[in-house]
Amino acid sequence: MKRIRVIFYMVVALFLLVLFLHVMNQAPNQELPRTLDGMELTMEKEVYITSAEKIGIVIHNNSETEYTGAGGGKFTIDRLFAGSWYKVPFKSDSFTTDALGIPPGETALMYTAVSELDAELTPGKYRARYGGMAIPFEVME
Repeated sequence: MKRIRVIFYMVVALFLLVLFLHVMNQAPNQELPRTLDGMELTMEKEVYITSAEKIGIVIHNNSETEYTGAGGGKFTIDRLFAGSWYKVPFKSDSFTTDALGIPPGETALMYTAVSELDAELTPGKYRARYGGMAIPFEVME
């Protein structure tokens, strides 16, 4: 009887640990727009291969004012798993607070090197997040 009780508590503890890790890695915003306040986010490519060296996003400033976005030239990446978006970890959390300035009517291109990711790029659905916006892309073999 003691053995069954110990096994039960171990299973409950494992379940709680998995639940905790699940919640901690879930992306903060599951639904994000592609456009926001005159800014539009698109992907450099809609499909990347698993051996890609970099992932690129394009930010279009369709507004009448200069866009000043924090984070410099960095964007985050999420992966879709079981209907929810999860953060893809980076080897370093060294995102800058430098502002990115994009004049009205202009476009900026930003890249993230796949080597900066602390996870393998595997086939599936992903999204890039920047400035309160997100744009999906796919990774294939």
